[in-house]
Amino acid sequence: MYSALKLNSMEKIPLIILDKKKVVSASSSKILIYNNNKLLKSFPLFRISDLVVHIDNVLKPNVFKWCSKNKIPIHFINKLASYYGTYLQPNSKNIFLREAQYSKRKDKDFVLYLSKQIILGKSKNQAWVVKKYSGENKLPSFNLDALQDKSQILGVEGSIAQCYWREFSKFIKNDKFEFRFRDKNPPIDPVNSLLSYGYTLLVSRIITNILLVGLDPYFGFYHENHYRRPALALDLMEEFRPIAVDLLVLQLINKRRIKPEDFERDLGYVILKKNTRSFFVKEWLRWWFEKKFFIKKLKSEFTLNELSQVQVRKLAKLLVGEIKEYNPLDLTGSP
Repeated sequence: MYSALKLNSMEKIPLIILDKKKVVSASSSKILIYNNNKLLKSFPLFRISDLVVHIDNVLKPNVFKWCSKNKIPIHFINKLASYYGTYLQPNSKNIFLREAQYSKRKDKDFVLYLSKQIILGKSKNQAWVVKKYSGENKLPSFNLDALQDKSQILGVEGSIAQCYWREFSKFIKNDKFEFRFRDKNPPIDPVNSLLSYGYTLLVSRIITNILLVGLDPYFGFYHENHYRRPALALDLMEEFRPIAVDLLVLQLINKRRIKPEDFERDLGYVILKKNTRSFFVKEWLRWWFEKKFFIKKLKSEFTLNELSQVQVRKLAKLLVGEIKEYNPLDLTGSP
């Protein structure tokens, strides 16, 4: 299963290899995929933004060599939609930007401010999804100024999430699918399986855009820093979750483009079958690179990839003092 869009522009796009037990090699110009010494496919390096690989594949050392030279991150996932980690070569020589990132993590006021903005953006876009389907915003409101530490922010986020997922379940208009609550990795039902897979694809894209700007994807502000955890990517993906994944999942289910028979059980967990994983990845990539959203404040339309790059650059400017505020992504007022 090899997923890559054929865009008209020369924009770099992900190469996603989800087949198991393949051998991945590379030359100075191509990524090559083999099965039992037989070449299956090859892809030009200059078109690849990042490589997403199933953990049961074999990557030859020359893959790391040429991906490093071409600044292509390698993300590892499995069929349960678990993110395992990223091999990366820092894409920026701007050590001052990363120094500012590390320094700001020690500034409690800054961490609190950015955490508030992250959850504000997420809640606004959750509200946008709810209003799009129900005609009104049914999520609880909150006062940002009243939140004095991250534990309070987490509490607010949790309260909104409970209400959001309760409303989300009502938007599923396909009686073949049932969704009772959001259950994270590993997924226990088809809807959660789709959501988890989408979030894994999303975090890989956010990491890639973070690296393009020159920040450290593992050093975050709202999410705590842990070994192998891309905390900054998790921070910046929050405001994208409702529109980059949740909305697409609803559309695919309601339009019956995905069916219950597209899933299977593995060790008691519900996962996408091989062919459906390929279909979902391609649909998600189209959604990320081609679907455009109108941003009222900017009076223009943008793809999610463009909006992600804008938000990462905005954070970089905030860290070095070029701007004073971080305005999260906000689809309020968009059709």
